[in-house]
Amino acid sequence: MTTVPYEEIISSTPFTFIVGPDEIEFTLHSALVASQSPKLDRLLNGQMKEAIERRVKFPHVDKDTFVRFGQYVYTGWYDEAQPEKRPVSEEQDSIGFQATEQPAKFPLLPVKRLSKTKSFGPIIGEPIHNSKRAQLWDTFKALHPLRIRQSGPRPNQGSGDHTGVFLSHVRMYVFADYNGVDALQNLALSQLRLALERFNLCAEGHNDISQLIKACFEETADKEGQADALRSLVCFYSACKIEELWKGSAFRETSELFPEFYSGLISILLNRLD
Repeated sequence: MTTVPYEEIISSTPFTFIVGPDEIEFTLHSALVASQSPKLDRLLNGQMKEAIERRVKFPHVDKDTFVRFGQYVYTGWYDEAQPEKRPVSEEQDSIGFQATEQPAKFPLLPVKRLSKTKSFGPIIGEPIHNSKRAQLWDTFKALHPLRIRQSGPRPNQGSGDHTGVFLSHVRMYVFADYNGVDALQNLALSQLRLALERFNLCAEGHNDISQLIKACFEETADKEGQADALRSLVCFYSACKIEELWKGSAFRETSELFPEFYSGLISILLNRLD
């Protein structure tokens, strides 16, 4: 987050943002918003109609995402969404699909091979914490470290529905990417990585991950032949948890929809081969 003198902040012209299809109005200090990226600086201080009128429409940004952006602008942090209680019917459906068989038309060959290796369980004389599965998880936990202190405990531990939690970070990442706010993009990656690390993945949570994958690969794109950072993070997590996730039909069906995800997943799983 760029540091702006307080006098410059409070003396700057208010700027109105009209957000979402309901056109909810939010007013922020223009100096703070403009300091976030060159693109936002041009929007607020350039020669366009929006800069002259001190108003801009963001019709495709949802209210909650913009509120988080406003929080970040003023504090350097944003709060993720809260987990929701799962409907009983959803829990029953999730538990039910855990026992489904893998479809023959979409086999995951590296996983079948890996299931016979020492990486997937304790071998006599070899501590499990030295397995390649554990090493991959340790590598995941080291990705995108948080560089600012959290303000209090994180609320997303437990077994509630975390779809909204994950998507709040995806939307923040996409918003930051579109507006060129690199620091906010990095924060979104860090927050999502920590949310996934602390997520209690059980049968009920397979759909949460599937929705995360779907949003990630629908809302982002690889650039100039380089894998998008958010996509890579989601592929990495899925590779770490493939034994659990592959039991769920929702995950397998989602994988089939996005060849880029499937390719990224396999690439990371190769690190677990001897």
